[in-house]
Amino acid sequence: MYKRIEKRNRSKAENNTERICAFCKGTGTDQFALLSSISICQVCAGKGKVEIEEPSIICVFCKGSGIYPSSNSRITCTVCRGKGSVTVYEKTKECPKCKGKGSATESGLPCTKCGGKGVVPFNATH
Repeated sequence: MYKRIEKRNRSKAENNTERICAFCKGTGTDQFALLSSISICQVCAGKGKVEIEEPSIICVFCKGSGIYPSSNSRITCTVCRGKGSVTVYEKTKECPKCKGKGSATESGLPCTKCGGKGVVPFNATH
């Protein structure tokens, strides 16, 4: 049983890609300097890079910035968790509810149909 879990974790790690952290733009520091000017980035833990599980797409909710899309927002995007990309596991199509924008037009919150990704599984119904 333990070997199976270990093997599964290893194959999951093989599907990961390392990318520059979208939230801190690769600096490894908190770009908003909330606690101090030398605070580390909360998304990448100061490394400047994050691991993204493939296959992935750019987060349409924050447009890949990693920052929650609102004026003067200092929090991470709730869809991609500040990484700028989201993982998609299946063949996808544009979300019929938000038309691929990732957000509900009336509230500005992530779309409830696609979870803010802008895409839904190809075999999903209305």
